[in-house]
Amino acid sequence: MSKALLYDATVCIGCKQCEQACAEKNKLSYSEAVAAEDQQSAHKFTVVLAKGDKFMRRLCMNCSDPACASVCPVGALHKTASGPVVYEENRCMGCRYCMVACPFGVP
Repeated sequence: MSKALLYDATVCIGCKQCEQACAEKNKLSYSEAVAAEDQQSAHKFTVVLAKGDKFMRRLCMNCSDPACASVCPVGALHKTASGPVVYEENRCMGCRYCMVACPFGVP
């Protein structure tokens, strides 16, 4: 069975606690420098974007058949048996094919 996370964007106040919770759950370090990043990386899976007083959370959608993983020539992205799409920074060669292939513009 797939898991999902319900997110109500109408109540987001931009506190970035979801970023910190994501980092803790995925055993990533979280600091003021990481909090200031406005893009996803191997060290930050969830990003809160602000536009005036409106906020939006951006993160990998963990697609059933991820286009990003299928176009990666070195296998830096792959879907695990438990569901998440995993990024291996040490394998990435920086071609950015994944960025072009992702229908959500996430990587």
